[in-house]
Amino acid sequence: MDVAGNDHASDELELPHESRELLRQLLRGESVPAGTPGLGDLIGLGVAVREDFSGLYVASDVSHTRRRLHSTERAAIARHLLRMQQVEDLFRTLETSSASEASGVDFMDTMERANAALTKALHSATSHIWTAQPLTRKEKYLAVTVERDIELVRRGIELRTIYQDSARTRRWEREYVKAVSEHGAVIRTLAGDFMRIILVDSREAMIADHRDGTPNRYQAFHVTHPGMVAFIRSVYEQQWDRATPWAGTFGRADETTVTNARQRAILRKLEDGKTLQQIAVVLGVSVTTINGDVKELYRATDTTNHFGLGIWWANSSERRMA
Repeated sequence: MDVAGNDHASDELELPHESRELLRQLLRGESVPAGTPGLGDLIGLGVAVREDFSGLYVASDVSHTRRRLHSTERAAIARHLLRMQQVEDLFRTLETSSASEASGVDFMDTMERANAALTKALHSATSHIWTAQPLTRKEKYLAVTVERDIELVRRGIELRTIYQDSARTRRWEREYVKAVSEHGAVIRTLAGDFMRIILVDSREAMIADHRDGTPNRYQAFHVTHPGMVAFIRSVYEQQWDRATPWAGTFGRADETTVTNARQRAILRKLEDGKTLQQIAVVLGVSVTTINGDVKELYRATDTTNHFGLGIWWANSSERRMA
């Protein structure tokens, strides 16, 4: 039966008149030989079967045929519904992909997706890879990536990295920096907060998801929109300009200032109402280190408590320094 194009499907099977009349004969108990007009349609539906002993065709068991035809139609409906769902899934994927490509921003909701996108970007680099890593880099991760980063530099890729200045106190990060620096990578450090960024050839970037107020280690945004990538590059360059070369001075004020970069970061956090414990977490150092810096600030500013130190800081020109 083919009802394609009909406005209304019939409730009955669309059998030709002669087939319908022949079916009535068979249901009355008659039998017919092969080749009888209309018999082919009945055989196709399974309502006419051949008797082995006579070779004639008779009506099949009606209830069994009805159940079989219902089962066949239900299976066909299930196949069509599955096909419709597959079509919807296909176009939903295409629409999502098109929206992502149009916006130039793709959310990497798992570390696996982020790592896959990052690996693809690094392998396609032709000019430079600039990174800013405010989070402590785990020893096992650096042990895996050191050879990859050295190979990138050997390929002629300019490799820049910004770390928290606390990285200078961790053995595995010092070892990593020594290894990649010997091949031409350039490393700097910052004492205060900065943005986690990976910039490849200034054509794509990976930035951490900050929607909960802190950089998420496991989720990121992959950005390819030219305007947004240009903005991210500008942010990175500002951070790079503020950073101290790894081989340069660290932890000491210069001759014209009372404070060093980390102490200024501490003072800004105190000004925001942060505790010493919270500041230690943000700057990636121990509370003992923070206490030592605060005591040095007391001595350098001739104050004896947070209140007095806060008054000195509020009136200091060094508040405008990085």
